[in-house]
Amino acid sequence: MTPNEEIDRFIGTHKTILALLDIAGSKGECMTAEALKEQTGVSIEEIKRHNTLAEIDLGIVQPAEGLTCSRRAIAVLKRKLEAAIE
Repeated sequence: MTPNEEIDRFIGTHKTILALLDIAGSKGECMTAEALKEQTGVSIEEIKRHNTLAEIDLGIVQPAEGLTCSRRAIAVLKRKLEAAIE
């Protein structure tokens, strides 16, 4: 694979991961690294690289080892917690 092809592949995978996190986040769910690996076919090491990039760019968080949450998921979880407290 040429460097340009590798970059294109990485970008495509990154978009896929962000879409998966957004879908999960809209339900107030986070995703494990294993689930992302299963759905994308990339290694856990590459998932970690994508997570690092997403943390910098989009505020994606990893509240526990191997667990990734989008800002949307955190917002939904916050609303659920607030409703449960009332």
